[in-house]
Amino acid sequence: DFVVHLDYGIGCYRGLQKIEAGGFQSDFMLLTFAKEEKVYVPVSKFHLVQKYMNPDGGRPKLNKLGEKAWNKTRSRVAKVVEDIAEELAEIYAARQARRGHAFERDSHEMQEFEQGFPFEETPDQLETIAQVKQDMESTMPMDRLVCGDVGFGKTEVAMRAVFKAVSDGKQVAMLVPTTILAQQHDTSFRQRFEETAITVESLSRFRSAAEQRAILKRLVEGKLDLVIGTHRLLSKDVKFADLGLLVVDEEQRFGVKQKERIKQFRAEVDVLTLSATPIPRTLHMSLMGLRDLSIINTPPADRIAIRTRLVHANDTVIQEAVSRELRRQGQVFVVHNRVESIFEYGRYLQRILPQVRIAVAHGQMSEHQLEQLMLDFIEGRYDLLLSTTIIESGLDIPRANTILINNADRFGLAQLYQLRGRVGRSNVQAFAYLMVSPEKIISQTARDRLQVLQDLNDLGVGFKLASRDLEIRGAGNLLGSEQSGQIASVGLELYTQMVDRAVKRLQRQETGQDENLEVRVVMSSIVQEVPDAYISNTNKRLSLYKTLASLDSEDTLWNLRNGTEDRFGPLPEALLNLFKSTQVRIWAQERRVQTVELRGEKLRLQIAKPDALNHETLIHWLSEPDSALRYIPENTLEVRNVPPDFDAILGELRLLEEVFTGTRSPLPAVPLPAGTDG
Repeated sequence: DFVVHLDYGIGCYRGLQKIEAGGFQSDFMLLTFAKEEKVYVPVSKFHLVQKYMNPDGGRPKLNKLGEKAWNKTRSRVAKVVEDIAEELAEIYAARQARRGHAFERDSHEMQEFEQGFPFEETPDQLETIAQVKQDMESTMPMDRLVCGDVGFGKTEVAMRAVFKAVSDGKQVAMLVPTTILAQQHDTSFRQRFEETAITVESLSRFRSAAEQRAILKRLVEGKLDLVIGTHRLLSKDVKFADLGLLVVDEEQRFGVKQKERIKQFRAEVDVLTLSATPIPRTLHMSLMGLRDLSIINTPPADRIAIRTRLVHANDTVIQEAVSRELRRQGQVFVVHNRVESIFEYGRYLQRILPQVRIAVAHGQMSEHQLEQLMLDFIEGRYDLLLSTTIIESGLDIPRANTILINNADRFGLAQLYQLRGRVGRSNVQAFAYLMVSPEKIISQTARDRLQVLQDLNDLGVGFKLASRDLEIRGAGNLLGSEQSGQIASVGLELYTQMVDRAVKRLQRQETGQDENLEVRVVMSSIVQEVPDAYISNTNKRLSLYKTLASLDSEDTLWNLRNGTEDRFGPLPEALLNLFKSTQVRIWAQERRVQTVELRGEKLRLQIAKPDALNHETLIHWLSEPDSALRYIPENTLEVRNVPPDFDAILGELRLLEEVFTGTRSPLPAVPLPAGTDG
C-alpha cells in the first residue's frame, strides 16, 4: 500500500516489524521510499503516517528522503487548506452565532401523531428523531443530514419534524429533485396527515399556472402549512408567511445555483437534509462537525438485501432476468440513459421480449405524458419500464423488483446506488443487473465503482458507500465544485486531516485557546505494545495503534478500551500500558506539558508555557523540606523516586495537578483488567 508520511512524503508500507529498542522488542512500521530507502517508524509516531489515496487511482511517484520537493508540496497544500479552513470556520462560527426559532417541547398532539405510525420504529430511527427534535428545540438553527438507506424510514423522521414545526405555527417547505417524486411525497404526506389539521400542497410542473398562483397566494397568506416541490420552490415569486423548516430530499441531485439558494435558507431557518447517499462534500462537512449527522443503519424487520450482478449485456441475460420477474407477477425497470437512442433500444427489447408490455419514459416528454405513463406503470398496465435516470430518486413501486442498468460503467457510484434502490422495497428478493458492453474496455475507476456496488450487498450501505466514493474519486475542494483539488499531491487522508486541523486551529484562536501541542511521552523502560498473541491480524493491530495515537479525550479512550475488551477479551499488561500512556499524553495536552519522560526513577515534565503553572503553589511545594519535586530551568519539573510503573506515574500526575491549577482533582487511572494484581 502507498502511504504518506508527514515529514518524508509518499512511500510504500511494508508491514510491522519487531525491533529491539531499550531492551524490549517493539513494533515499528517499515516504510520504503525512492531508491528503496527505509524508514522505521516507532509506535509513538504512527499518527504521522496516513494511507495514500489518489482521486484518479493512478500510481504516485515516491519521494526521495531528504529532498526539498516534499516540503514545497506540503507548504503549497497547507496554504490552500488554510483558505478552505477559514471559509469552513466562518460558516461554522456564523451558524453558532445565529439565533433561530426554538420550537416548543412535544405536545400531547405530537404523541398521538407518533402513535399513528403503522410500523415499529427501528432503534436508529428513534435516535435520529430524538436528535432532530433536540435541534429544533435549540435556539441555534438546525442543519442536520440524515443518512439512511432507501426505505429505512427517513420520510417518517421528516414527517415528525414537519408536524412539530406546524404545531408551533410555522410553515414548512420540502424540496425534492423530480416532479414525480414531488407527487409521490404529496400523496404519502397527505395520507399521514389525514387525521390532522395540516394542509399539504405540491408545487411542480404537473400543476397548471392557475393552480400554482392559487398555491402561492395561500402560502404568502399563511393558509398553507406544507408545500412540497421541485426547484420551482426556489423561484423568487415563492414567498412564505412564516417559514420555519426546510426539508431537502437528495441534495446531491440539485445544481450549484440551487445549492447556493439552499445555503441562503440555512442562514434563516432549520434545515433537515435526507439522503440515501450523501455526496462526499456533504458527508465531509458532516464529519467535520459543520453539519450534524444522523445515520439510520437498521433495516426494517422484513427487508431482504438486493442481489447485484455485474454482467456483459446480451439477449440471454436480459431474457432470463425479465422472464424470472414476470413469472412471479412482478415488474421490471430497464435504465438506458441516452434519450436519442432510447426508442431504438426499446425496439430491440420488444424484439427479444415479444410478449412483454413495454413503456418508454424520459425527461423530455411533456409532464402530462410522463405522469400518465408512470401512473399506468404503477397500476400494472405495463410489465417493463424503459427509462432514463428519471426513475432515479424516491419512486415507490413495490411490485418492481428487478432492475437492469445498461452501460453501468458510465454512472457515478451514488447514481448507481440510487438506481439500485428503486427495487427491493418490499419483503421480496430483488435483483439488480449492472450491464456493460462485452467489447468495451472499462477504466479502472469505473471497474472499481462497479465492484464496490457488487461487494456492498448488505442492507444499510449508503453511508459506507459515500465513504468508498470519497476514496475512489477524492473528496474534492470542500467548498467548490472541483473534484480533485490538491488531494493528489498529498493523498486524501492527509489532506482531510490537514483541513480538519486547520479548522480546529482557527476555532481555538477564536476562543482564545492555544495551539494544539504535539506531546512526547517517553517511557522506554516500560513495555507498551499490542501483542501478536492478543490481536494476530496485522491490519487490526496497526489500526489500534493509529486510533490510540489520534485520541484527544479520556471519554473516547474509555470507549475504545471497552470496545477492545468486548471484541478481543481482557487487555494484557503491555496493551494496558499503551492505554495508560495515551492517558498520560491526554493529561499532558490539556495542561500544556510538552514532554513527559521517565529517566531511571526520575519523572520529568517539560512545560510548554510557564503560565500553565500556578507559581504560588509551585514555590510552596519546592520549599517543603522532604519534597521530591525539583524545578530545572527552563520550565522543567522533576519528581524523584518514581518506579517504572504507569499506576505510580498516574498517581504522581494526580498529585502534581495542584501545581497546575492550585487545587487537586482526581485523575482516574485506567483500571487493571480482571485477574491481574494491582
